[in-house]
Order: sequence, then structure tokens, then C-alpha cells
Amino acid sequence: MRKRILQLTGLPVCVGIGSTIMLTKLANHCAKKQAQFNGVCDFNALTTNELNNLISKIGVGEVWGVGRKLAPKLQAIGINSGLDLKQANADLLRRQFDAKDHS
Repeated sequence: MRKRILQLTGLPVCVGIGSTIMLTKLANHCAKKQAQFNGVCDFNALTTNELNNLISKIGVGEVWGVGRKLAPKLQAIGINSGLDLKQANADLLRRQFDAKDHS
């Protein structure tokens, strides 16, 4: 698929596969940034340990949806990586960072 798109458009593409939109976008980020994936990263093919190891190396600010304003706030409470975010208490984060705090 990647070769065909390159042939037809001249544009290089990377492919990320995940079980949620956030994981898919993160997988695409890994496909672009990490040569070991050769442009295609399938999170669904990784074991839990492999996935956790991979996302532990990704800064929280690189996670889709976090953004420049929220990243420092997360880092201030000890959430520095994608794995930290994955393991954080979702209800606590929702209460602490509701939509009004993102403006």
C-alpha cells in the first residue's frame, strides 16, 4: 500500500494501526519516527509488555490530544510519558483537567 501511494502521488506515507484513535495516531507517530517499524507500526501485533515499553519512551506531549498547554500540567503531576498517561487514573484526570482548563 505504501509503495503504491508513493508511486501514484510521489508522497511517502506511514501507517499506524491501533485499537483506538489515540493508539492509532500514536502508532503512526512510531511508524514515522522509529526505523525499526519500516513505516508500518501495528500496536495490535505487540504484546502488552512490548507496547508498554514502546510508549514509555514517548513523551506525554507527543501523545495525540495532549497538546502544548496540557503537557506541562501533566508533567507537573508526574505524568511524563505515554505509559504514565495510560496508567493514570482516568476519573482523577477528568476531574482535574476538564474542558474549561484547555483554553
